[in-house]
Amino acid sequence: MEIEKNLLLDLIYNFYCKYDHIDDIVKAIREGFKQHYEAESCFLLIDDGSFEPIIPCDLYSTNKITHCFKREELKNIFSSAQKGEYPKVFQEKGGIYRSVLPLLDSKNKPFAILNMESKKEGLLEEIRNNILKHIELSVRINQSIIKRWNSLANLTKNLMSKLSDTTSLMDEVVKSVTEELEAEACSLFLVSKDNLNYLELARGWISHNNKSFPMDITNVRLEIAKGEKTGLSGFVAEKKEPLSLAGEEIEKHPSYSGRSQSRPYLSLGRCFSWLGVPIINPGDRLLGIIKVENKKKNGRVDKGLNFSKEDEGYLEILASIIAICLEVASYIKRREEMADTERLIYYTSSHGLKTPLHGLLESIRQLEELDQAFIKPQPELEKKYKRRNEIFSFLKEDAYKYARLVQNICYMILAILGEVIKAILSSLPGK
Repeated sequence: MEIEKNLLLDLIYNFYCKYDHIDDIVKAIREGFKQHYEAESCFLLIDDGSFEPIIPCDLYSTNKITHCFKREELKNIFSSAQKGEYPKVFQEKGGIYRSVLPLLDSKNKPFAILNMESKKEGLLEEIRNNILKHIELSVRINQSIIKRWNSLANLTKNLMSKLSDTTSLMDEVVKSVTEELEAEACSLFLVSKDNLNYLELARGWISHNNKSFPMDITNVRLEIAKGEKTGLSGFVAEKKEPLSLAGEEIEKHPSYSGRSQSRPYLSLGRCFSWLGVPIINPGDRLLGIIKVENKKKNGRVDKGLNFSKEDEGYLEILASIIAICLEVASYIKRREEMADTERLIYYTSSHGLKTPLHGLLESIRQLEELDQAFIKPQPELEKKYKRRNEIFSFLKEDAYKYARLVQNICYMILAILGEVIKAILSSLPGK
């Protein structure tokens, strides 16, 4: 009896160890059932109302006969299982017993079917009673992981398509994270352009009472610091490390500021679970942080639920993607600004070249006005403006040199023309 119990535990443990690959789970089921129960089996995912065999059963692989779920005498059984019903073990010709069992998701909706056959009726009942729930859970974990990574892949594609519009990009981030991590709120903070020691709220999203909408909060500014009561967000930004807290852990954290006791944007007015991840570019420069608050279950805030390690991993990967997107978006913006400047310079210069002397001098005057009114100086762009001024100064110097050169050429041409005219006049008859 003890040996059978250990074998059963080993079998179940093996299912869970394979959770990240559905093919490996199915192989473990088939091999385990053959070895311990002398039962053949196949595993079918339900996809858009049809069945998808992960690995065809031995009979189909060997003889290429019709799939079991397509056989006329079994269609009703599979149809019942597909509806979430548990058909009884029944006997087929040749003394073979068959059991077709549905696997249900967290909402009791069938998402897969386990089909088994054996010469021993009792073994199939034992599998249903002792093992089915574990198979169901390991496959649910697998499908959840696949769904999450597909969601992340789709989100990445959407972000890449919004690189020229950072506002839409950030809205997409906070909305998607709120939905994917089942959080009540998601906030995206970026390092302030005016003061690198502070974070500013860029975008926020709220989801509660079956409604989802942008956070109606502006001018939120947090200090980047890890001192006592400086705030959890500032702590994450300063440490450049993720932080996940729940329940009493929030208030006991040294950097806890007390603000979570009064958060009117949350449905219950308080934060019960908190997860923050820094946004760091490839050069290890802090760009901001992204945080989520209040983990939900079945659409409602669960006071006793915290964000999982999987949630943290998802948010860390997303933070890296956000960092890359923000860097690329910034680069695109700089290129567009440079292109605008080049067009202005080209227009100003080419306009003057139409009349080399007076027109060129007029272009210098226009450049001087442009230099004064181009953009109001901003401290963080000091180097950029300095370089711009250097370019304008260089152009002005060259323009004056060009003007003098054209003027001298004109004088030379006039002098040459004078000599030519004199020579022509002197060669005329009667002179």
